[in-house]
Amino acid sequence: MKSFLHMLLLGLVLALGPMAGSQAADKPAAVLFHADWCLNCKLMKPRLAALQQQYGDRVEFIRVDYTTDAGRAEGKALAKARGFAKLYGENRATGWVALLKPDGTEAGALHVTMEDAEMQRALEDLLAASESS
Repeated sequence: MKSFLHMLLLGLVLALGPMAGSQAADKPAAVLFHADWCLNCKLMKPRLAALQQQYGDRVEFIRVDYTTDAGRAEGKALAKARGFAKLYGENRATGWVALLKPDGTEAGALHVTMEDAEMQRALEDLLAASESS
């Protein structure tokens, strides 16, 4: 039964993915590569929540979950729909945030070692790069 539900959910993600991707493609994105067991993810969570409050109307905040097979399948479908499938396929790390222009090209990153002001500056740079493209 659990396997059936995972497949049903994956089917919905695949069916709705392109529509969701096209709706969000006008905004840059901050993509957290996450796993439940990842310490950096836990440390980044409150900081990203604060950034999302400040930038959420201009930047799409996405969480790609590597914790389970179902999460990885959903993440892969989302990455394909949102235009960062290559980055998703090449990435093996969690606990960091990829900053993507609306077309899916990488424009920077956020790491747990960054100060809050550095993260804000990186998001401002992302917005500026997205406007000039």
